[in-house]
Amino acid sequence: MDKMAKKRPCFTQEMESCIAVAKNLAAKENSNPSLDSLHIVKAAVLTVPEMTKAIFEKAGYSWQHVQKCCSGTELDLLNQKNQRPMHLVEQLEEIVTNLIKQQNAENDFVADAERCLSLILENPSKPLQEFLEQVPKTAQPFSSFREYFTAKKQLWLSCLNAYCEVENSKRGYKPQRPAKIEPPDPEEILNKVVHQNEQISQKVEKSSKAMHHWHQILSKCSLSQLQTDIIEILLIHEVYGIFGVGDGPTNVRMLSAMIEPETYPRKCGIVIAAIKELIEKDIIDLLEPDSQSCLVSSRVRLRPDALIDFLDCFENDVIDESDAKAARRWIYESDTLPF
Repeated sequence: MDKMAKKRPCFTQEMESCIAVAKNLAAKENSNPSLDSLHIVKAAVLTVPEMTKAIFEKAGYSWQHVQKCCSGTELDLLNQKNQRPMHLVEQLEEIVTNLIKQQNAENDFVADAERCLSLILENPSKPLQEFLEQVPKTAQPFSSFREYFTAKKQLWLSCLNAYCEVENSKRGYKPQRPAKIEPPDPEEILNKVVHQNEQISQKVEKSSKAMHHWHQILSKCSLSQLQTDIIEILLIHEVYGIFGVGDGPTNVRMLSAMIEPETYPRKCGIVIAAIKELIEKDIIDLLEPDSQSCLVSSRVRLRPDALIDFLDCFENDVIDESDAKAARRWIYESDTLPF
């Protein structure tokens, strides 16, 4: 990085090679080039691929797609020499300045490729940011059951929102909203639900440690996926009150609408059959049935002993401070406990 030639960081040989290739890339693109963060990244893919792969994967990027986006980078640039001074983009200037400060503080400091590339990804230039937006993120595992539970809360709230908007669209009803807020498109909300569900499914596959206790409990109950969904909604409602704090049990109609927001009430009978099995398994209680033959308006909630078993999944999780404050406020300011 020649602009700092009089006082520049001490780089490892690997990083020096990477910078040399990056300068060749910049020179090939422009007769009066500036060295950009993207040039460094593309050069790193060529010169130190294993280290670059580890950094991108740690940041959650698909290495296969990174390579694909860099496929136009030519290998012959590795052998070219370019001693021409180059201007650095603002983000690289900042990184170099910080490296020099660190070098002045530590006599034996050497800036290696791993450190430099990590700093570049933390503070990308505009071209690098555009490049990163083309690279899909890979699913990272849930760090705890609480993280998974929060993600599912957002999913089921999206399902509830989708059901409301689909119903409004069917009936031609337009609820009053502030003038600046555009009415949501039901199709977009349904697509969001599908996308959220896919993201969670991908993360669950990699989260055996965080999900171990939850999967153990479910396996003992021999539940279908639909029954698991019903239990999750009821558990999330018990903890967060997604139908309104202190509202108590929810009804079968609302469960059916959340599970199938686009097709409700077409599959309501399937949900009712699943609930009947859960009642027989002593997992949920049926409160105030509307009739012996129809459960659609009946209210249901998790049985106290089943609720305790499910809440055990949180035992080793560290509660978020905002959740702790909400729980304390809920307990001390309300006559109705969450469960």
